[in-house]
This record gives sequence, structure tokens and C-alpha cells, in this order.
Amino acid sequence: MNSNDVRNMIERKLAEEKNTHAYFDVIRTKLDQTQAQEVFDFTANYLHNSVKLMDQVYAALLAANCLPMFQPIFDAALNYWSEEYDYVPYHLGIAGICDDAYLSMKLMQLVANSNIPSTNQVLMPGINNDLEDQNHFMAYLLGPPIANQLDQVANQTYQSIYIQDTLNNLLSAAGVGSLFAGGSMAMMHNALEQNRIDEQVNTQLGAMGIF
Repeated sequence: MNSNDVRNMIERKLAEEKNTHAYFDVIRTKLDQTQAQEVFDFTANYLHNSVKLMDQVYAALLAANCLPMFQPIFDAALNYWSEEYDYVPYHLGIAGICDDAYLSMKLMQLVANSNIPSTNQVLMPGINNDLEDQNHFMAYLLGPPIANQLDQVANQTYQSIYIQDTLNNLLSAAGVGSLFAGGSMAMMHNALEQNRIDEQVNTQLGAMGIF
């Protein structure tokens, strides 16, 4: 899945909403007509902004020549959009993709406020306040249980890129960096697990006098 796929999904869900009014009817039970329309308009704009921001951050990283380091962030965001049954299932209409948009916006906010290694400058300065306001209101609509879990996913995903980058640098300094070039934490785990299995096999074979 890429950002165009996400954009098409958003448009499909919004088109469905025009026919069903499912999302609007839910918020209309709790708010008056004017307030419900404001919440609906905010939600539609938030969905559009989530994919627009992904494209903007991607372009900024590309221009700063540091896209590879942050590629796992985009992979995580797009993979979440592809999951039909996540924190809010897709069969709930546009409500079912608000969690996807929220995770994307939180991840992009973290990246936009990152210091770029080559320049030590913030990637997209001045973007934080507006995103914080939008994300805060969407978190309120999603509710604390879901928003808090998504915040945790976003923070762990973001932190993992620095852990991986540090590991790659250490491995490179040790002369084995190429083994993990473009790899992931899963690859490292598999390699370590294979080493452990190899050691066990060698110990057993050694005890049998083969080695």
C-alpha cells in the first residue's frame, strides 16, 4: 500500500458516508446539527490531512537525503492502513479509518520534529502546534483507551528507528554492517537466534566427537 492507495480509501469511505450518513448520525445523537457538522467537517479534513502530511514529510526527507533512515516509519503507517481489523474496524465507515489517520499523523508529527543528522536542524519547523491541536481533538473523538494505545505504538515505532540505526552503526564499526544493511529488528533477532542454534548444534556434535 502507498499514499495513493490511502487517498483512494479515504475517498471511498467518504463517498459511502454520503449514502449512509452512518458517522454523522452517530455524532448527531450527541450534538446539535451545527456542532455535528463541525465535527464531521473536522474529521473529513483530518483524514485528508493525514495522507497529505505523509506526502509532505516524505518529500522533505527525500530532499534532506535521509529517507532510508525513516522509511520504517512510513512502512509502519501504511501497513496499519492495510489492516482491516485494527483498533477500529473498517466496517464502521469513516470512523473505521480515524485510528489509521491518527497513527499516521502522530508518526509524521514525530518525524517532522526530528533533527536531521546531516544538518542537525528540525526537518519541518513550525508544524508542531497545528498538528498537536488536530491530534488532540481526534484523540478526544477516538477516546482515551484507543488514543493511548495508538500513542504507544507511534512512540515505540519512532524510537525503534534510532535503536536500529545505532545497532547498524555498531555493526558497521565492527565490520559486519553489510549483514544488516537495510534490515530490521526481526532480521537481527533471526540472526542471533540462528547463532544460538548453531552453538547448540556444535556443542552436541563436539560432545559426540564429530568436531
